[in-house]
Amino acid sequence: MEKLHDKSQGAYRPIPLHGFRPPQPPDNWPYHNYPNTPHDREFGIKNPKFERHIFIDREQILFDIDSQIAIVNNGKRKEDGTEDDTRANATTTYQQEFYRWIDKYIGKAKSVMSAFVLEQFKTTKMNAVSQKEEVDITLLVPEWYDDTVFDQLCDAVHEYVVNAALYEYFALTLSIKDPVTVTKKEMMDDAKNEVRKYINASKPGSVRKPQNPF
Repeated sequence: MEKLHDKSQGAYRPIPLHGFRPPQPPDNWPYHNYPNTPHDREFGIKNPKFERHIFIDREQILFDIDSQIAIVNNGKRKEDGTEDDTRANATTTYQQEFYRWIDKYIGKAKSVMSAFVLEQFKTTKMNAVSQKEEVDITLLVPEWYDDTVFDQLCDAVHEYVVNAALYEYFALTLSIKDPVTVTKKEMMDDAKNEVRKYINASKPGSVRKPQNPF
């Protein structure tokens, strides 16, 4: 019988059996159970992934929307020279609409990043809006991802949701062909492209395994 442990010098250390190999995890190792772990290679994982979070503050989005609507109000004046106040307190008057628009475009931002989004829970929604003040988008980014642009990614997601909600609002209260609405549509599309660019940014010199579905 082969000896399992060596105690000759007071040391208690295992002697591996001939041909014995520690069990390896499957390729679909549950990364989300070990967030931010740097030890994936130790377990034999070929393509390590790391958890990142984008937090979207609904109140901050509404504040930015109010600020931009105020700028538009200052630019539009009545015939007598007074400010047009038809959009005053817009986020209060159209609160439920803004909540739905924000949820809608958070979902669209997640679609752009779908190759990396970790959905921890599956729910069914029927014409409902989220009551959370903060939304957490959880990402599993691969080893080749360039973390130096992660802040820009978070900013791009925020700008995309803000400009998209404003586009919906101005299309409703002005017209889809109004210059303000057209400008917000362009800004929305630009921010969406920025999200796509930053979620696919790779470290210089890294070997990237394509995961982008677009």
